[in-house]
Amino acid sequence: MEKRMRKGFTMVEVLVAMGIIVVAFSLVTVLYIKASKIRRIITAHNEIQGVLSKMMDKIIHGEKRENLKGLLSATHIYSHDFSPPSHLADYIDNPNYSLIFGNIYNAMVQYYLIAPGLGAGSPGNTGSDTTLWYGESNNGLAPSSWSLVDLNKKVILASGSKFEYLTPENTPPDSVDSDTTFVLITLKGIPNSPSMKNIGPVELHSGVRLRNKLPF
Repeated sequence: MEKRMRKGFTMVEVLVAMGIIVVAFSLVTVLYIKASKIRRIITAHNEIQGVLSKMMDKIIHGEKRENLKGLLSATHIYSHDFSPPSHLADYIDNPNYSLIFGNIYNAMVQYYLIAPGLGAGSPGNTGSDTTLWYGESNNGLAPSSWSLVDLNKKVILASGSKFEYLTPENTPPDSVDSDTTFVLITLKGIPNSPSMKNIGPVELHSGVRLRNKLPF
């Protein structure tokens, strides 16, 4: 006798098919979640890179609309031998956290400070919300007020952000104000968001040779 053609599927076949669909859907979900996480990390890194680039650009080039001179126009690095306000002493006294420069043809001195205070809106000695601050003074004293460079408060500067000073021999100077030829700037940023706290820092480096100084 001829075998009759089977109509429909057995229960086992249906269960196997459903299992395959579930596995495939699970894999797609996992891949989507991973892709979404990678996309968020890339977006966060791009935002950090943008903020750090703006910080670096302001330090080096200044801002034309504010008639603010940048490090490229500096002819002199100033020492840190004045008496700063006590709430800033730990940072402004340290050349690695404060960059003080000017031009011999301009009485105004520019100050850049790496210090906590992003949340409070003013620099201080304590906290982990470190950012970049700008101030200026023409009386030989520390600035009476400081401006936040990262106005949108998107980025926290991580440990390792610093200013370094070099002589023509590519060595640290004995005296920052008289021996410095080259300033190396390192900015390391992380997101100012609890949900992004595990994202690794983005690092940006740049350097400027002072005007009228001997090259390396």
